[in-house]
Amino acid sequence: MEDPSLNNSFSSYYLNPNDILHEQNTFDYAYYCVFAPQNKDDDNSNTDLIKAFFKDIIEEKPTRESEGVVINIKPELLGKKKKKSKARKSKGKKRKDRSHNKYTYDNMIGKVKHLVCKNVLDFINSKIFLIYKGEIGYGYYKKELMLIKKDQIANSKIEFNKKFLNKSLKEIFSVELSHRITNYPKMHNMILIKQLMNEDDLKKRDYFQGLFSLTFLDCLKYFRNENDEKYAYIEGLKRFDDLVNENKFNEEENDEEYIKCLRECIDNYEKILAEKKGRKARKKKEGKNDIYNY
Repeated sequence: MEDPSLNNSFSSYYLNPNDILHEQNTFDYAYYCVFAPQNKDDDNSNTDLIKAFFKDIIEEKPTRESEGVVINIKPELLGKKKKKSKARKSKGKKRKDRSHNKYTYDNMIGKVKHLVCKNVLDFINSKIFLIYKGEIGYGYYKKELMLIKKDQIANSKIEFNKKFLNKSLKEIFSVELSHRITNYPKMHNMILIKQLMNEDDLKKRDYFQGLFSLTFLDCLKYFRNENDEKYAYIEGLKRFDDLVNENKFNEEENDEEYIKCLRECIDNYEKILAEKKGRKARKKKEGKNDIYNY
């Protein structure tokens, strides 16, 4: 037979459906809220009875005196996590940074790499044309470097760009061609560079070996008006001042302020990289999905 005192104690309490998040059975509530007695003259006997009934699974949260006591079932005992507010931004989505523009570090570094590499590529092709007197062949056998993938230019990682400074022209241009180039083998440039550096003609061979041994930093220094004996291999390469004086360069939304910032970046390129600290590599997580961690 049921205890009437227990029924009476529950009859003076009520549940607010809006405060219940999960309901599968009698005890499977994420939050079970019990409010103060309807009759203010009642004593606390009812509250004590409920505390005793749920003693192993509840936690108390006192509120204002007029609201009584709220009794919650502990979420960890139910094996359920509190639902996240839908208003929160999902972890995978990135917030737009309005301050990120063409003047930010990664874009300025990428622009400098693009200018230097594009001008070097054009220069090498013009030298090949002159050395072979226009007889550069056709199709697969054409002696002309093609546009390469932009991965190296787009990469803004600090450590990558520090190493890129000392990367030779042979290494830079011996990568796969851009996806836009479909009528040549992907490794066309690598094959051509190897051929040029092993020419039967000793004079041509010496020139191309010296040219492709130069580093990105060598070309960058020449680009900003520095001089050295080894720069003889790229004599005639456009410098930044030459580029600025071209109408095409000024028409590409390169206003006076941007050109000034670009010049400062070129002049202090190595210093900017040296002062930057790369991100620490994330520690490998141990668990059942370790096989997918590369």
